[in-house]
Amino acid sequence: MLQTKNHEGLFSRANQLALERDYKKAIELYNTLIESDPKNTLYKINLGVAYFDAGDYLNVIKITSDYLKLEAKAPFVHQLRGRAFFKLEKFESSLDEFNLEIKKNPDYADVYCDKAYSLHALNRANEALESAMKASQMDPKISDAYNCMAMSLNLQGRYKDAIERCLQAIELDGSNPNFYRTLGDISYNQEDFKGAIKFYKRSCRDDDNFFISAFQKSRAHLSSFDFESGWQLYENRHLREFKSKAHLYQEFSKINFKSIKKILILKEQGIGDEILFGSLLHEIDDHNREVYVEIDERLISIFKRSFLHIKFFTGENSPMEFKPDITFGIGSLAGFLRQSVDSFKNQKIKFLESEKYKTLDLKDRLSQLKTHPHQKVCGIAWRSQNKQFGIQKSIDLGYLEMIFKIPNVIFVSLQYGGHEEELDKIKKSCGVKIHKLSDIDLYHDIESLCSLVDACDFIITSSNLVVHLAGSLGKKTFLLAPRGEGRLFYWYIGLKKSLWYSSVSVFHQKDVGNWQDPIIEIYQEIMREKIYIHK
Repeated sequence: MLQTKNHEGLFSRANQLALERDYKKAIELYNTLIESDPKNTLYKINLGVAYFDAGDYLNVIKITSDYLKLEAKAPFVHQLRGRAFFKLEKFESSLDEFNLEIKKNPDYADVYCDKAYSLHALNRANEALESAMKASQMDPKISDAYNCMAMSLNLQGRYKDAIERCLQAIELDGSNPNFYRTLGDISYNQEDFKGAIKFYKRSCRDDDNFFISAFQKSRAHLSSFDFESGWQLYENRHLREFKSKAHLYQEFSKINFKSIKKILILKEQGIGDEILFGSLLHEIDDHNREVYVEIDERLISIFKRSFLHIKFFTGENSPMEFKPDITFGIGSLAGFLRQSVDSFKNQKIKFLESEKYKTLDLKDRLSQLKTHPHQKVCGIAWRSQNKQFGIQKSIDLGYLEMIFKIPNVIFVSLQYGGHEEELDKIKKSCGVKIHKLSDIDLYHDIESLCSLVDACDFIITSSNLVVHLAGSLGKKTFLLAPRGEGRLFYWYIGLKKSLWYSSVSVFHQKDVGNWQDPIIEIYQEIMREKIYIHK
């Protein structure tokens, strides 16, 4: 057992080490103290803070759980836990913790700020704004409150108000890189890419390790068709806190990609992005290379059928004996192969193949839904389940009424999830039945979804998996792309035809949340091209 004086000395030394950011040694001393006095809550909370500052958020959760068993009513512990969950991107859990802290400390402005950040991450902009405003009312000098307001207003497309609040945050604390990043995000959403780059650059000036801002800056460069800078900055996605995979970071200018013969490509991001970047695989699909690509198991059969020489695998059956010359995430293919607009001329009109017999069977099923043989089949999807931007990318079916009244077209749902009430509502209000093939699991059975998309004559969709499948199959597609926070850089402003999928035409929102203009444009395009007329 350590002596009492030694306890005090060690605790003082641990605190000093934590202040000096020598978290490893500080954590060792705190743990030594806890071993000798397991019920000392002061040691535990300081250990939790040290773990947090060291970026070890899982241990923050563990040690604070132990702490709460000893001091259930202790203040500030739920706030620390909430911040740890937030860093782990478990936003619902972080919100729960902040609400528990508010019950204990209802007059504590900081926790309302933290709550606002969690609500913003959960796409609950109105509630986030309300919580941030409450924080500022309790403490007018809390700079993060104004930044939270700016983020929420930006999400709502209220850019002028967002800038005003962000400048208030900067006036209170001009050294916080997050505030300049928010200004960058606002500029990006206004499609002022030069302004966005300026603010992102400023946010990185005081913090060389502010990788999230460098990653955000990549979107502005890519949206400006500056692919050389954009793809290199895009590599910062591997350096972001918590999800850091620094070993995958590539410096494209230093690598002679054409000479590399053994390549291991790992999956990343969502299934739509796997298809998007998978459009580049045909350029390395030859017998002179040995290429292994990790892919979502729902895509395995489709990709194996579509490429001759590449070997595809899931995380459960990785090629342990394969010794690659280079390993990178699938998104890095663009940094090697798409350094200019001209390089997109190498994109194939169609690079994935649906299962032939399944597609023929579904074409036959769809033809049986027609009231006369010359009708066209339009596949339709209108929602995104993306946790961060899904609301911005989703459309209420009622907005598509004029599309549903196009003559000689029947509609089939490509939207996964339960939406029977929406379909019933449209049938009652528009007199149009949107057919749903209930025996197909459109979420898990991507093979069948692929064939169903291929069986349609054309597609109308929001920005979700369906547009990637349709584009990969060379299917004529009308894409409804949002403005603002939900806009993805690869649906380039000013380009009617997608650079990535030549069969996809892109129709952009002019104002956040207003789908009227792009829907009218799609309607006019269909009527002008007379797609609905039998040829």
